[in-house]
Amino acid sequence: MKVLQVVLVTFLWASVLLISKEVSLPSTVFVFYRTLFSLLVIVPMTLIRGELEKPRMSHVISGLFLSLNWIFLFMAVPLVGPSTADFIYYTAPIISLILSSFFGEEIPLFSWIAAIVSFTGVGLIFSFSFSNPLGMLYAFLGALFYGSVVVMGKMIRSSPTSITLYQMVISAIVTLPFALNYHVHISLKLLAWLIVAGTLNTGIALMLWWDALKKLGVKTASVLSYLDPMFALVLSSLILGYRPGVWEVLGGVLILTGGIMVSIRSRW
Repeated sequence: MKVLQVVLVTFLWASVLLISKEVSLPSTVFVFYRTLFSLLVIVPMTLIRGELEKPRMSHVISGLFLSLNWIFLFMAVPLVGPSTADFIYYTAPIISLILSSFFGEEIPLFSWIAAIVSFTGVGLIFSFSFSNPLGMLYAFLGALFYGSVVVMGKMIRSSPTSITLYQMVISAIVTLPFALNYHVHISLKLLAWLIVAGTLNTGIALMLWWDALKKLGVKTASVLSYLDPMFALVLSSLILGYRPGVWEVLGGVLILTGGIMVSIRSRW
């Protein structure tokens, strides 16, 4: 049952990329509404579980990194499409591995080989596909900040729901000025998409993820999370008519292979 729960979460995370493309809002504005509406789920759940903690500077920094991660990811989607953006974005585990080495964590040779495999995939997509280089850069910056969030998560001694709550609050605060300066008519259709992206694809998905981790463990859940870019590829093909090239598929496979190798051998 928990395995299916993680599969559902990865589907929700992949589909939010298509929602971002559908609403056609600037990434900062989309992130604001996504985090704002996610609080409708996360705040009650945190209070019900009695896991609300005092905010710390580490919560603030983590929230800032998370908001930047999403901003760059959603900036990439219009330029390279949901599928390619998600493939590049999933270099994040490799990036977190490299960042951890700067904090004195010993990284085994196997993990460095996985990093080479993954970044070879990025090189193939960049060199041989027709993807927009700027879009790929945005996706990579999103992965860089997400990798930073993962590294910080290892250091913060707080409950997952409490960390998530403060991450959403900080992300909403960071992106609020952009939302206030962007004049848009909020139609019922647009509002519905934003509420779905915030409550279902973010709030509920995160709660399901943390719940599944308790039973499955991080290794199993991390490997299953690599269904996310596969779902993004399938959804892009079915809904947007996207047809990836051979080099893009091969590059994506290498990126995911490297990430899965790291997840399997992870010491978390």
